[in-house]
Amino acid sequence: MIATLHIDRSQADRNAETTFAAQDRANPQEELPVTMLYEDRDYVVLHIDNVDPSFEVIGMDILEETTDESLLDPDETSDDNIPAELARIYADHREVDVDESMTIEDTNRYEQHVLQLEMDRLEEEQQDHRQVVENMEERIEELEQELVDIEADILYSTEDEEVELESEHSQIESEIDGLETDMENEKESYQVAQEEQEMIEEQMEMASDG
Repeated sequence: MIATLHIDRSQADRNAETTFAAQDRANPQEELPVTMLYEDRDYVVLHIDNVDPSFEVIGMDILEETTDESLLDPDETSDDNIPAELARIYADHREVDVDESMTIEDTNRYEQHVLQLEMDRLEEEQQDHRQVVENMEERIEELEQELVDIEADILYSTEDEEVELESEHSQIESEIDGLETDMENEKESYQVAQEEQEMIEEQMEMASDG
């Protein structure tokens, strides 16, 4: 079985190493051999060996263990140095598409595969940013119309009503300012994702030429 995982290492300990352990639910006491075929960015391609073709569920633990021995206390017991479990994932045979032609490929093929996954992720991220910006623009239009209505009401209001309306007017202006700031941040994030995607496209061309 070959599995591709995306692991967010943004908060990872630089002195920690990620390891993997797999088991078949039918025989949970026996670990299946796991070999890392490829690693780049936040992606890893793993080969899980000895998987029964008729498996029901395969479980995998993603572990993190400290590799810098200088950080370890020699007086600590072995239990204290047990790798920390970051996540546990499962492959259910009912949800897994079986590709009989899938085989262990060379590094270049995995690189292309990972780059395509990253392209898809960045495209989805850009779509999310575009949707957020669109929602903010619609909300700002609604608030600006509310300001127009309040300004019209102020013309025919009593002194007490005017004070209340001006307070409401200020609150709406503050909300618009906040939305405009957030919208600029979203646009910047969109631009960053777009630039990353362009870089990935160049790398994909280089990988395909190789």
